[in-house]
Amino acid sequence: MQYTFVGFKGKNNPSFEVVKELGGTIFLTNSFQGIKKDISNLQDISSTIILFGLNSKLKNSLQIEYVSQFETEVVVSTADSSEIKEVCAELEIKENRIPSKYYCNYAYYLLLKKYKGNVLLIHIPFSKEFRNKIISCFKNLQK
Repeated sequence: MQYTFVGFKGKNNPSFEVVKELGGTIFLTNSFQGIKKDISNLQDISSTIILFGLNSKLKNSLQIEYVSQFETEVVVSTADSSEIKEVCAELEIKENRIPSKYYCNYAYYLLLKKYKGNVLLIHIPFSKEFRNKIISCFKNLQK
């Protein structure tokens, strides 16, 4: 499966660092208006999109999000996470079906709508040590 990696701008933002290390070039602005503009300017993407976002409550795990909500509309991912779980089996992976309420959720919502569900949001911790494990895992996913 082919993947397109998306993160958030900011050289100290863990999602920026992960996406940059994976060769990704799509970075979203850290504001609601900026995210909407950035996503509306994206061209067609036929691969599965993986949006990385920060969750400061995570320590040594990553969390795959399956649901997003904006106002009263709920959107569910149709992307398959099995390959990620298989390749990243050495990492602790949590799964969540309760939408968050921050920039990540808003970006996820817009991406899910635009790309008809073929998107996964993966929350990662701030830990640089664990971040390196995530990068290594997702590099294996690209092979």
